[in-house]
Amino acid sequence: YIWGGNRLKRDWGKQTDMTPLAESWELSCHEAGPSVIAGGAYAGRTLGEYLAEHPQDAGTKAQNAGAFPLLIKLIDAAGPLSVQVHPDDEMARRHGSPHGKTEMWYMIDAAPGARLALGFNRPVDPATLRPLLDSGDIESLLRYIPVKAGDAFLIPAGTVHAIGPGCLIAEIQQTSDDTYRLY
Repeated sequence: YIWGGNRLKRDWGKQTDMTPLAESWELSCHEAGPSVIAGGAYAGRTLGEYLAEHPQDAGTKAQNAGAFPLLIKLIDAAGPLSVQVHPDDEMARRHGSPHGKTEMWYMIDAAPGARLALGFNRPVDPATLRPLLDSGDIESLLRYIPVKAGDAFLIPAGTVHAIGPGCLIAEIQQTSDDTYRLY
């Protein structure tokens, strides 16, 4: 992730050879980055393994879902992220994934002038969108929102969005890594 920064290593003590470090998965049962228990009787086991033995510890909603439904990560955007959209549950299942990806962002820190793109600034149909995607001019359609520390945003699946540079975010999302990059 070329857009990542150095705050997760410098300020949050994350240990990795990755430079830059764009994100850190903090609580996850996703197969691409499961959380590992650090100490105690279950040290070295994944959170998913623990919850398989102790499903009651995940709460009733997670038990009813059949899997731990959340993934929590820290994101350090030193540069702009791609313009992207995530599938809802129905679309994800049609394409072989168990969950869509609705997410919520909590702005931990934001540089002066930092902003997010959330949705479009006017109604857009596919005939208008396609040439703008091809030319790279999709950014002219995006609705930009200035951000500051303490702001929170819900990004429902299906919402076109992008994180701008200078944002340090805690992201709480559905357990999914499905992302469709538009630009």
